[in-house]
Amino acid sequence: PLPLGALEYWDDHSDIAADVDFSAARASYVPATNLEPEYLGWSADDTKIFVNLQENSAIITVSVPSGAWDGSSGPSATRIDALGLKDWSDAGGTAGIDLVKDGDCV
Repeated sequence: PLPLGALEYWDDHSDIAADVDFSAARASYVPATNLEPEYLGWSADDTKIFVNLQENSAIITVSVPSGAWDGSSGPSATRIDALGLKDWSDAGGTAGIDLVKDGDCV
């Protein structure tokens, strides 16, 4: 997910911010339609589901109650954890990433 204030940073520092209007996107953004779950896995004790939000670089932990569910009970998201960023540059502690498969970063 974008860090808090990312669009404001864009507004303040982008060379083309005056030419691009994000107001409609900001007004319509709601997590329920933008989290993009990709994969899930159950915990060993079957009490939690871990949902990978691949496009958002995050994991949601869903608590799953045992037994039958009704309208007032059922699974609920208990936390969302960002996976953070990886610096693939030489300065980031890696040898870089070879995007064209030419062996240049090996």
